[in-house]
Amino acid sequence: MLGYHWDFGFVFANAGYLLGGVLGMLRLAAGALALGAVLGLLIGLCRVSRRLLVRAAAIAYVGLFRNTPAVVQLLWLYYALPILVGVQTGPFVAALLSFSLATAAYMAEIFRAGIESVGRGQWEAGRALGLGYFRLMRLVILPQAVRRMVPAFTNQVIDVVKLTAISSMIAYGDLVYHAQTLAEQEFRPIEAYTVLAILFSAILIPLSYLATRVEHRFARAERVRPASGRR
Repeated sequence: MLGYHWDFGFVFANAGYLLGGVLGMLRLAAGALALGAVLGLLIGLCRVSRRLLVRAAAIAYVGLFRNTPAVVQLLWLYYALPILVGVQTGPFVAALLSFSLATAAYMAEIFRAGIESVGRGQWEAGRALGLGYFRLMRLVILPQAVRRMVPAFTNQVIDVVKLTAISSMIAYGDLVYHAQTLAEQEFRPIEAYTVLAILFSAILIPLSYLATRVEHRFARAERVRPASGRR
């Protein structure tokens, strides 16, 4: 190993191919976050519903997707579901569906926590103004809840980007799949996977820093707001 000759020439020669993997990864992550947020909001509302059956169904959904490995969900949707429904989906659609459903489970808990963090006085004030449930939620509760959920959202973005790495198992052309292909073609796994780690770090470290900054900023805002109210 001490005498190993490092050669990153093939990496530079295939920079466009690796960039395509980065774009594929970001496209998958963005789609999963968007769909997961919408579905997560609906499930989150069901989690705080007064109807027992609705709340129980939402709890079951969250429990299922949060307590089974993401790779199992992905493989089941790609290999087992087509057998049951008779329709074969491509790697992108299967990965997008799998990651969106999993992300929705985590998003639902973020929405639930945010909604429940809003004081009961806000609910009572909205009802006193004659607002129905959905108008009350849209105009009063969610605007306040979302501000408190932003730090958790930023952390979820990081988790979804990392989650996309397993999409290579079903031959989706993400960054990991492209790096694996180069490693096998060039017989240079050390260089290929070193670059893979560097690229992931270049994407995730700024996101982690942003998440930390956002979390600190909102924590300061929460400390200042009560003090302002006392004055």
